[in-house]
Amino acid sequence: VFLVRAQKGVFGAHYYRSEKKTYTLVNQTDKKRTVYIEHPLREGWALSSDTQAPASKTVNYYRFRIELEPRETKEFPVNETQALMDSYQISNLSSRDVELFVSSNYIDAAIKAELEKLIDLKVKIAKAQGQLERLEQEAEEISDDQKRLRDNISTLKNTNEAKQLVTRYIAKAGEQETRLEAIAKEKRELQTEVSQLTGELGAAVRALNLERKL
Repeated sequence: VFLVRAQKGVFGAHYYRSEKKTYTLVNQTDKKRTVYIEHPLREGWALSSDTQAPASKTVNYYRFRIELEPRETKEFPVNETQALMDSYQISNLSSRDVELFVSSNYIDAAIKAELEKLIDLKVKIAKAQGQLERLEQEAEEISDDQKRLRDNISTLKNTNEAKQLVTRYIAKAGEQETRLEAIAKEKRELQTEVSQLTGELGAAVRALNLERKL
């Protein structure tokens, strides 16, 4: 990796993949020889600075000129690099990703602290969303229970059992309505919290800018 950059919500680790091909040339004569090697030119790959400059270049090949003395054996290396990048959505980073960046020396302590703040916000959002889901499930269960009681009363009609059930239902319904009101209030508070935390996370992600040469 030669460069790490964070901008517009994306963390990128730029690196090179390298390949080396060595041609072995043998002059089996008693005369000096000039040899031309045609090496394939590949899109996205570039010659390394430690490779001899080609004598010419075509659409498909590099042409290297090599001089051989009589009876000389010479190795001619061609080194190439391809620029690649591993990218990560900053809003999706985990603690494991941050530790990897630290161990790979991609980031310093200050950037690590910024990323950990983002992860902490994500944890808080996930916790609040989990609480919202549990409240919604509880409200749904209460609603189902109330429907079941109403159906039972309708089935029994004016029997003594129905009268007893109505008394029980009224008492229980009062408790449930109180609980539903509390659930609605808790949900509003949690929705406000999630909205606020999501806004903070988005702002922090957009604000994170880094360019570090390694």
